[in-house]
Amino acid sequence: MSKVAHLPKNVPSKDIPFSIKVKGSITGFEYGGDFVVKVPTGREISRMGVELARLNMGLLNEELDPSTATFHNAIAFLKTCLSECPEWFKNAPGDKVEGISYGLDSVDANVTIEIFKTANEKVGDWHKSLMGQPK
Repeated sequence: MSKVAHLPKNVPSKDIPFSIKVKGSITGFEYGGDFVVKVPTGREISRMGVELARLNMGLLNEELDPSTATFHNAIAFLKTCLSECPEWFKNAPGDKVEGISYGLDSVDANVTIEIFKTANEKVGDWHKSLMGQPK
């Protein structure tokens, strides 16, 4: 039986809370709320790939314009890794609590990108802390 050296005995929680407050670049609306991002495992990374393929309609990221590719990456990550988010962010228009469906139903794409950047930064900080590096 083989062993892996230096496996951590105690891994910090993979659920990381954060809050955002951002102004929509088109509407000027103020968006804010509390979120929890889950550090992705191999399972979530696989799900992100499936979601990204769905959003890209089978095209590779390289075949899309850069802003669309970035937007799709953000949505795939957030749909897969957010374990908690405000109703306004995940719900679609027409739901009991109207929402922007992870940004797909909003003209304020910067909101989704800002949430993605913050969540991704939190995951990066988690990885650094696990490796004993400063955030």
